[in-house]
Amino acid sequence: MKIFARIFYALLIGSGIFYSCETVAPETVDPSLVNADRVVDEFVNLQTETQDILNIVADVLIRKRDTITKVTSEASFTFDDCGANLVIKKIGTDTIQTTIQFTDASCNAAITQKVRQGTITVIQTDNLGYLDTGHKMTISFDGFQLNTRTISGTITVKNVSKSAFTETDTVKQELNYTDIALQDNGTTYQLTSGYQERGLISGLLSRSIGDDIYWADSTNYSIMGSDGEKYTLTHNTTTNSSLTFNYICWQNQIFFPNQGDIQIILSGSKSGDFTADVDFGSGACDPFKTITLQ
Repeated sequence: MKIFARIFYALLIGSGIFYSCETVAPETVDPSLVNADRVVDEFVNLQTETQDILNIVADVLIRKRDTITKVTSEASFTFDDCGANLVIKKIGTDTIQTTIQFTDASCNAAITQKVRQGTITVIQTDNLGYLDTGHKMTISFDGFQLNTRTISGTITVKNVSKSAFTETDTVKQELNYTDIALQDNGTTYQLTSGYQERGLISGLLSRSIGDDIYWADSTNYSIMGSDGEKYTLTHNTTTNSSLTFNYICWQNQIFFPNQGDIQIILSGSKSGDFTADVDFGSGACDPFKTITLQ
């Protein structure tokens, strides 16, 4: 018999705190349901902070493209977003390394609206720009701070857009995640490995990344939860069911899906296996989810 629950959230934007209440049938809540709910929250947090990293990198690479492609040895700049220090260095015939270092703890970022501390390292090959089809890069970060959270790991990105970019086109990318660890107020959970196909609508050129819609046609994650268990989280698009994140909904503070579905699988656990289907609704700016245990 399926157990059904609806989880409603009221978002207090000023403090960034979510309050929740549950309506559950039957009266006794299945522990697997509670577990699945927590995994969804951890997935959202991992998704949020990795997208923050990707948006920071996109902003730098798009606006500094000419400088990056023309560097012959090494160049340093102060970026206008929170005075970040940029060091662009040619480390091979077709390989350029860009380091982005934030040190101003009093500055809220223009794109992510978060205080950031630490260094992001980007390595690009083939002398292509961020918006060019075929562009590849590896992004690494270790203990990078976003407000009270810190994140470490590596993301590789490939631009797989079908045509040259214009302001009205979509940028399509393949993302591979490796050893992403998020420390969240004393709790640690990890995206140990993952693959995602995502699309970004226009707005990149006008620095309105935070106002855009990002959607995932495919998501396959292996997550080590805060309980030490290993979860498989998947989403594969069927008709009109892309996993969609509308950045403007949550003021860039958290990227909660506002459309689409995922499946969470726990197997080989001593505490009890389960498969949970999670539905995030049909597009409204309402942090809502429905969890059904199979």
